[in-house]
Amino acid sequence: MNKIDMTREILNKDRKFGSQERYIPVVVYTRNGERLPALLTNDQVVTAIMRAASNPEDAPTVPLSWTQKLLRWLR
Repeated sequence: MNKIDMTREILNKDRKFGSQERYIPVVVYTRNGERLPALLTNDQVVTAIMRAASNPEDAPTVPLSWTQKLLRWLR
């Protein structure tokens, strides 16, 4: 499963009128083995989260953390 680290944002250094102030940097791994840099806005990530929520049959399952597994085991 792929991960996007939303805690790491970068400033738009040469900001144009109407563009976002910050971006979330990611690296996209293509089927050809290329690694391409990409910049996502917070709105684009929120849209993707909403799309996954409205299409749960297509969304990946989120694995439990070790603390969640422990708490589930203790119940």
